[in-house]
Amino acid sequence: MCGITGVLGTRSDAREVVERAAALQHYRGPDFFGTAATEHYCFCHNRLSVIDCSPRSNQPLENENGILVFNGEIYNFQSLGKTHLSDEAPFSDAVVLFNLLQLKGASALPLLDGMFAFAWFDKKSGTLLCARDRLGIKPIYYALLDGMFLFSSEIKTLLHLLENLTDYSRNDDLNDAFITDCIVFGHAEFQRTPWTAIRELPPGTGISIGDPDMSPRLERWFSIPETIAAGSGTFSRSDPLEHCVNRLDELLNESVRMHLISDVPVGILCSGGVDSSLVTAIAARQGADPEVFHAAVDDGPGELPYARMVAAKYRLRLNTIEMSPRLFLDALVDCIYHLDVPMYHPSDISLWAISQKARDRGMKALLCGEGADELFGGYGWHVLFNSTWRQYPLLRALLGIVNNGIRGLKLFRYADLFNTEEFYYYSGNYFSCTNQNIPVFAKRNALLHGRETWDLLRTLHHSYEHLDRSPRLAAYCTSNLYGHLSTLLQRNDRMCMKASIESRVPFLENGVIDFALRLDSAFKVRGRCGKFIVKKLAERYLPRRVIYRKKVGFPVPWQQYIKRVNKHIFQGGFMTDYFHCSVEDILFWATNDPNLLYTAVVMEIWGRIFIRDEPRERIRELLR
Repeated sequence: MCGITGVLGTRSDAREVVERAAALQHYRGPDFFGTAATEHYCFCHNRLSVIDCSPRSNQPLENENGILVFNGEIYNFQSLGKTHLSDEAPFSDAVVLFNLLQLKGASALPLLDGMFAFAWFDKKSGTLLCARDRLGIKPIYYALLDGMFLFSSEIKTLLHLLENLTDYSRNDDLNDAFITDCIVFGHAEFQRTPWTAIRELPPGTGISIGDPDMSPRLERWFSIPETIAAGSGTFSRSDPLEHCVNRLDELLNESVRMHLISDVPVGILCSGGVDSSLVTAIAARQGADPEVFHAAVDDGPGELPYARMVAAKYRLRLNTIEMSPRLFLDALVDCIYHLDVPMYHPSDISLWAISQKARDRGMKALLCGEGADELFGGYGWHVLFNSTWRQYPLLRALLGIVNNGIRGLKLFRYADLFNTEEFYYYSGNYFSCTNQNIPVFAKRNALLHGRETWDLLRTLHHSYEHLDRSPRLAAYCTSNLYGHLSTLLQRNDRMCMKASIESRVPFLENGVIDFALRLDSAFKVRGRCGKFIVKKLAERYLPRRVIYRKKVGFPVPWQQYIKRVNKHIFQGGFMTDYFHCSVEDILFWATNDPNLLYTAVVMEIWGRIFIRDEPRERIRELLR
């Protein structure tokens, strides 16, 4: 896990600017800093040494053929090195990737099993290739301005490049669609960023750019719909359950084995939920004896008893921190700064705090259970959808009657809600979108006019149409691999990297991903049980009390914490300026609903940091 920064098509004084920009993300790689530069390009690398900590794997890697700056881990690097390069045992995933790109270029991408974002400069062709892993575990952002192509692991770094190498002004480039998404949904959809000039490279995509015209060429090298439609190795509902569980058992064991490969200590984040507990148990069964880390809540609800159960069963050391109102509010400003965007998950602060605890204990990498819910239908809205869409014909008739009644009451402005095809087909999506008390008009309009969402669902539905007996359910579950998962992966990367920790996600390994995409939805959601096959597998490793209970997630009582914020934070701030409103308007909108108050507070803090350029210490004082 590292940080990458670079510019192609530079000017003579660019090196100093690029190195200053890269220093803004020094925590991503505190072990070594390197630069490769000429008058035409400059590439920088912040290294967090995890595999082969010797200087021979320091980056940028460079020879007469090319230059590589790489963030992430390639878990199958040993087999790739032996198969495609030589009989000599490979010592580093970075070195294997460097040699593989020299040999195969972009055609090497489908061979990679891991999490990555890298930039490869081919000296002979003068072409730069930037690429990202299948599901976007590792971040990379880019911009093309004034004849220069700029890229980085973080938005703040890219902003520094733009403002010091071009005539760019962030205040003149705010992306209104991003702001709208954050106010309505809490996060941005479809890789939108806060500034229109800055783009996030989509998952499973590469971008090539070079002389003579510096025009970028995007090419998707991994496609979820194409992987589904290929259908090879599909598990239908007629397959024996034990056969499917056995296959998942094999795949997850192999994935955990690969994710434990390291030359530094590796721990495990165990929330006490079934996914992270299963990863913990498998690692322990493999003899890894990892330390386990858990974020608890001071005098509040939590999953600590279940994490203790798992640790006790496998005789593992359990390390904990306790979230408190003071810790939450003290860390809120810095965590938003490190995220680069308004904080969507209040539990981000708990993740940072426990990652810092792991770093203090000598860890440099942590395994977690992220991705299982999205791959295997583990959310409550998946179960809700399963029970709702089957009743579509009856709902249509009943809602028709309701609609007539609404028109009679002259509330017909809501009628399109009940006559929209997507509402019936994807009602679970609607319910999950509106489960917070955000104003009806904003939610309704954002949902019904967000055609990208429906286009995605239709594409996935078409892919599953002849492979799954419940293609709409399958499409709905898989759709969360795009939006919701990206918010979790972003928070994992930023909060763990804030503590100089590498976050590893065994559920998002190639074999597990392919298996899940081709697994009939009957093995994912069965009756009122989500993540059915994962729970069946967990029965082999965990106590039933850990498996079969209400899903909690990262339990942080943020609703109580956020009420302690000093409301003067809005006085003369970003929100009143951007929305042309008063503090009273904001408080009228937000005060009676902790969800809305949280949205307003994090948006205000973000705006003060990134738009108004206010010192973080001053913002912290305003919160108190």
